[in-house]
Amino acid sequence: MRPRPPLPQPWHRTRPSRRPRWRRKPPRRPIRPCSSVGDSVKLIRAFAINAVDPLNVYNLAQIQPPAPPTPAPPPAQPTNLNVSLDPTEGYLMLSWKAENPVGTSGTSYIIKRKLPTESVFSFIGVSGTKKFVDESLVAGPDSVQYTVQGTRANQVGPVSPIFTISFGRSPDGGFSMSVSESSPASYASDRAVVDAIIKSKPHTNGKVATALGTK
Repeated sequence: MRPRPPLPQPWHRTRPSRRPRWRRKPPRRPIRPCSSVGDSVKLIRAFAINAVDPLNVYNLAQIQPPAPPTPAPPPAQPTNLNVSLDPTEGYLMLSWKAENPVGTSGTSYIIKRKLPTESVFSFIGVSGTKKFVDESLVAGPDSVQYTVQGTRANQVGPVSPIFTISFGRSPDGGFSMSVSESSPASYASDRAVVDAIIKSKPHTNGKVATALGTK
């Protein structure tokens, strides 16, 4: 007897099962081990940042936690004042130098001024750059003094030397300006010496004041 031919299989058994492309699962990427100790430390620190107890993560990993950031140093002391005159408005334009610490920003400068008829420095403005235009100075005095001080957030830098600007006439009849610097401490001591001599020897007032440059 001849063997019977095999029975036909249902169509869903004969066709291979194929998923549509949009249903196919992406292949799993193997987890590559860290290639060095530095990569392991970076991975632990990245995990510790989002952990509830970062210090416990570092203790379990037996590595040193990162040191807290150190605060930035205060602003530098302004020096080397340069002065010029606005040819159109007649304002006094000031500029100075200050080597602030690397990586710091947001430094502002407090400018104070003292006229010959005043005994203390008065606040006249704040500048976000190393420049300032004094628009309130009136013509008349033969000299004016300025101080500049840097400030950043809650930090205050040292006060600049006292910048003395003297006005005069050049040999050709034009207008001239000169700038000199003196430290606040030396200025105060010179002033105290002058006051003491004036009280003891009234007849030498003019000569002493002229010699010390305070008159």
